[in-house]
Amino acid sequence: MFLLDVRYDPKNSRITKWIKDGPDCRPVREVYYPRIYISGKPELLSLIASLPGVKGTCFEEKRTWMGDEPEKVISAAIELNSVYEIASMLEAKGCNLFNIDLDPVRQYLLEYSLFPAAKLKGDVLDDRQYALDYEIPDLVSLELAVVPAREKGIITMDEPIGKITLGEVIIEGRDESEVISELNLEVARADPDLILTGRGDSFELPYLHHRASLHGVELKLGREKDILPEGDGRSYFSYGRILYKPRGYLLAGRLHLDKSSFLFREGGLLGLIDLSRIIGIPMQELSRLSPGSAVTALQVNQALRDGVLVPWKRNLAEYWKTAEELLIADRGALVIEPKIGLHENAFEIDFASLFPNIMVKHNISPETVLCRCCPDSQKRVPFTHYNICQQHIGLIPRVLKPLIERRMVYKKRIADDPSRAPDKEQH
Repeated sequence: MFLLDVRYDPKNSRITKWIKDGPDCRPVREVYYPRIYISGKPELLSLIASLPGVKGTCFEEKRTWMGDEPEKVISAAIELNSVYEIASMLEAKGCNLFNIDLDPVRQYLLEYSLFPAAKLKGDVLDDRQYALDYEIPDLVSLELAVVPAREKGIITMDEPIGKITLGEVIIEGRDESEVISELNLEVARADPDLILTGRGDSFELPYLHHRASLHGVELKLGREKDILPEGDGRSYFSYGRILYKPRGYLLAGRLHLDKSSFLFREGGLLGLIDLSRIIGIPMQELSRLSPGSAVTALQVNQALRDGVLVPWKRNLAEYWKTAEELLIADRGALVIEPKIGLHENAFEIDFASLFPNIMVKHNISPETVLCRCCPDSQKRVPFTHYNICQQHIGLIPRVLKPLIERRMVYKKRIADDPSRAPDKEQH
């Protein structure tokens, strides 16, 4: 058995684990209340316990900052819909709030030491999260493609459906409502674990849901009722370009993977499974994240395992620097333009994971640079001479080291046997 997916319903505070057991996939449900933490006067415990939406309170020993000693804080199990209202009220009373924005699914997986695509023996984990060799579930996948009746020009949501392709099945030549109903029947009959689309978030799924709603037909691509995303997509600026990120259309009991997403495009299904196991984020959500967000999630996970809380609305200012210190410490990289032409005796130097390796080797992390415990440390940052901790391994090196080692092992295996390199397109 394998853990295919995990979903959280805030309306009834219910976690649903989708368990892949051979050809079958079944839901396992339980009530779960995420926890927030409050640093303030201990007398607040009874007040917090009496608030609507709070399901339980207690004291716990946690660290509110990396490198600090544990302190007593209030832990509150709470209904997700009440989190921000209660947090705002407590913030107004001068309390410091923690773990407010953490996704309940991630909290649940961390609390129970689970991760996506994990192998299970009954209700017990039979897998290791950082295992290099592991068994993956046998997943049934189908590709979904939609062609509007008008194939040229500017295509809008108002164009009727021309043809739907689901795997090798082609649905066309009928009334739209019949086409959508036939699609529902074909999905139920094939019962895939994965539905792959070429641009499902930006076109296929929003288009199909819109056409279905016009005819009063329910589109059902998941194993349970589809939950439509709320809000609009967003535009953002990255490396001189303005990019648009559409809303993610996620399914219940099945995984909708948009092949145009960066992580799927670069790593394929096997790469996405590997990342999902390590990072502890279900594949549907992970496939829609940037690499930077994935690395940040790893850091947050490690901090939580260490008993360190994640602050809410915390803006951390840099140490004060003089103009001379800024000139020394904040120098940009120098990129020398190559000479154009044909050159002989050209060599390539491959610094494997250069910056991560530097951070691991020299123990560079927010709490280790200029640490208070090692002011006379022999380890110093060049030019600035900032001290680096010699007593504790920092959060960032502990997160990066197993990733670097994993990458080196896989690269060596591929170098020794190129046939072991996975095909990005394999499903």
